[in-house]
Order: sequence, then structure tokens, then C-alpha cells
Amino acid sequence: MIATIHQPSTLMFQQMDHLYVLKSGMCVYNDKANHIIEYMKDDLGIKIDSRMNPADFFMFEISVHKENLGYFSPLNY
Repeated sequence: MIATIHQPSTLMFQQMDHLYVLKSGMCVYNDKANHIIEYMKDDLGIKIDSRMNPADFFMFEISVHKENLGYFSPLNY
């Protein structure tokens, strides 16, 4: 099944098999959902608090709001 979900709950996120994330029409992540924390940490150097919902954290990392606050993220290009 394929579904489009904007900022899923932690429980819903934990049920996902695969994750495809877009920013401005460009793919920024396409892999297993449970690998996103390792991807952020190992590939991007972004440390995520283990108590946070990975979907919320990742959405903030790619958000324009973060750019407007002057924070750098490897996902903001």
C-alpha cells in the first residue's frame, strides 16, 4: 500500500516499511523508514534525540522555517 502522510504520529511511523520524502519536489530520502535515524546521524551528521518522533524531526530539518531562523541543515539546499 502507498499512502501520503504529512507528519505521521510516532506509532504510525513505526509501522511504516519504506519512506520516500520530498522537499520542493526533490527526493531527500528514499529507504527503509527505520533507517532514517542512522541516515541522519551517519550520512548527514545530524543527531536526533531518541525521544523525538523521527518524522517530526526530519520534517523540521527540511523545513523552510529552520532556514528562516538561520539554522543550517545539510538537507536545506
